[in-house]
Amino acid sequence: MKKKLLLVVIVFLAGWACKPATSPPAENKPPNTTLSNIPVQNDTLFPVVQITWDGGDEDGYITGCQYSYTTYHLTKGDSFHLDWTYTEDEIFNIIFESSDVMNRQVLKVRAIDNKGTVDPTPATLTIYTPQTILPVTTILFPNNKDDFFYLDKPTDWWKGVPLRFTAYDQDGEVEEYAFSIDGSDWMWTQDTSQILTPDMFSQPLQGKHTIRVTARDNTNLFDPQGYEIEIEFVKPTFNKQLLIIDETNESSFPATVKATDADVDSFYNALFHPDTTWDLIADGFPSKKILGRYKQVLWHADSPASTGPHQLPLYKAQMADYMNVGGSFIATGWQLISSFAYGSNLDNTVFEQGTFVHDYLHINRAKESGYIPGDFLGAAGMNGFSTVNINPDLIPYFPYQGKMNLINTIEERGGFTEGIYSYFGASDENFIGHICGIRYIGTDFNVIVIGFPMFFLMPDDAATMADELLKGIQQKF
Repeated sequence: MKKKLLLVVIVFLAGWACKPATSPPAENKPPNTTLSNIPVQNDTLFPVVQITWDGGDEDGYITGCQYSYTTYHLTKGDSFHLDWTYTEDEIFNIIFESSDVMNRQVLKVRAIDNKGTVDPTPATLTIYTPQTILPVTTILFPNNKDDFFYLDKPTDWWKGVPLRFTAYDQDGEVEEYAFSIDGSDWMWTQDTSQILTPDMFSQPLQGKHTIRVTARDNTNLFDPQGYEIEIEFVKPTFNKQLLIIDETNESSFPATVKATDADVDSFYNALFHPDTTWDLIADGFPSKKILGRYKQVLWHADSPASTGPHQLPLYKAQMADYMNVGGSFIATGWQLISSFAYGSNLDNTVFEQGTFVHDYLHINRAKESGYIPGDFLGAAGMNGFSTVNINPDLIPYFPYQGKMNLINTIEERGGFTEGIYSYFGASDENFIGHICGIRYIGTDFNVIVIGFPMFFLMPDDAATMADELLKGIQQKF
């Protein structure tokens, strides 16, 4: 038994001794890298350069490459280095740092194989790039020192503060913009129109705030200065009832009308009993801090626009801001609507969405009655409003024949509006029965627009009209 076991062991050992030895695994060979011949060596190029590379590997396959470059500033004498960066793209762009007048760029590219081995002898390219010009940023809106009404939260009408900006790059293209509010982190975007909501601003909201904008171009350069403005937030208090803005220019009345500014002020004060009357011609437009005290504003421009348009179009942004936060508006006058199309034919004017007349006055199209002779005798009341008649003693017989002219009618009104007055005249069938006064009751503000001047109405009719306008503007949605 022992002899048999010993024989098996001897045979096994003999077999093991005769087995050939295993060879060590072959050493992985590194890949090699080549660059295309575009761009050529020592070429001078714009700093954004397209690189095309290729790689080979005898015992595996290529998975990607790494690239790095060193920028030598030929005037300043210093340098910049970008460390190895990985990409799987066979064609890619490099934005070379080019802050000096002329820059020598030494690029290295090395392939990587499937075992992570890199080419020990990277392909090299040397080119030159001139200095790139920094982009220049501009804020288009708001203007510096503008003030805005604000609310604590956005509403249907008050979304926030519009911000519009642009940038120019003399030697390239602007790729991206950024804005910062009250020192916040930069918020990057490609949209040059933003709405800044209350949560973006620092507390307290009441007071001054800083807005900055910058831009980055396609060479990765930033506008170091950017553009900075300061705006001010004003909280509307609405602690008073009515502000009258007087734009009536008595010197433009028909020659036989001898009314003075005091006469017109007395007329409106007796009818409406305002908290304040503001003379626009003498004092300019009221500040937001004044305007925001009043729940309603009545604007009258009861003189014809014989020497130029009325001024309401100049202050449409301020009035829109006021209405967005809840202020209501009554506008009445002689050619007041047509002042928004001054120099054009009102009959052919369409007030498009986005305009003050369309969005806030809720008028899409309007017309203006003829010049000579006059035809307008008054306005028939509608939807709870009383009929009013002109005072023929205030209208010269020659050449107007005791009737008014240049009355604005609303031919197409916006949604959620109702007619409150219609034109009645002597003979002009193109206008008789057409709407010349509308009312809009909204979720945030109310509007009444009248296409004729109140000052030339019969006194009792004007008093009734004033009472109904005040009640009508205060109705709730």
